[in-house]
Amino acid sequence: MSDVLPGVAGRQTGHPVLVIDALDYGRAVLLQGGEIPWEPNEHARFLGQLGALLRPDRTLVDVGAFVRHLLRERPELIEAMAVRSRAGYALRTMLGDDRIRDAVVQLLGVVAASASSPLVLQLPSPGVWLPETARLAGVDAEADVDDLENASVYYADWLRRLAEVPIDTVLLDGRGAAVGESLECYGPLRGVAEHHRWQLALRCGDEVQSIPGVAAELAPEFWEGTEVDAPMGTLMIAEIPGGALPEHVLRQRKRLQA
Repeated sequence: MSDVLPGVAGRQTGHPVLVIDALDYGRAVLLQGGEIPWEPNEHARFLGQLGALLRPDRTLVDVGAFVRHLLRERPELIEAMAVRSRAGYALRTMLGDDRIRDAVVQLLGVVAASASSPLVLQLPSPGVWLPETARLAGVDAEADVDDLENASVYYADWLRRLAEVPIDTVLLDGRGAAVGESLECYGPLRGVAEHHRWQLALRCGDEVQSIPGVAAELAPEFWEGTEVDAPMGTLMIAEIPGGALPEHVLRQRKRLQA
């Protein structure tokens, strides 16, 4: 196995930083399929339990999942998102909502205060969130490359408002996007990340783009015990499927560390 996958030791020279995306796995194993607790103190405890179990080098907070949770309780905001039909209006309205922003800042602040490792914020990429918010608002708005570039301006403005929280990495999840994405097209996002010295990464299927550094995604099949090619890079993203068997996960996590 040592020839297949390198050891991961976070900050050790020559080894990638390991970020584990395990929200679904944690829900299955720690919550027995129950709802994710989003109250800040409860979510911090949940992530702390996951961290103690899996020992990642960074604490991933799925901000996209949290915002989706908040939207289910905000029908008046969804109505406001539907006032205009132009592409991007629903996303811009959502990101401009002060209650959404304040709730995100509060969650991140509580998690950061108790986390044993720096924070990674995972958000749906513009190519995912722009059409998703339009559909939620009941708007039939097709997005093209220009719309995605404009959406990156909304993202950059929103992330500036989160800058009071200690953030290590902003991870955009572009899996499932209908339009091809590249960090090179998201100048405003790159600018705000560079200004605040955040790493910026974009998940695109099996590929991960990153500025700075080189990132890679560990195949989910690894957690089933399957031999996989070693991803090369300074940042490794590893998602554990919700249905993965705990005994397999713990064994594979030990093999990563070894």
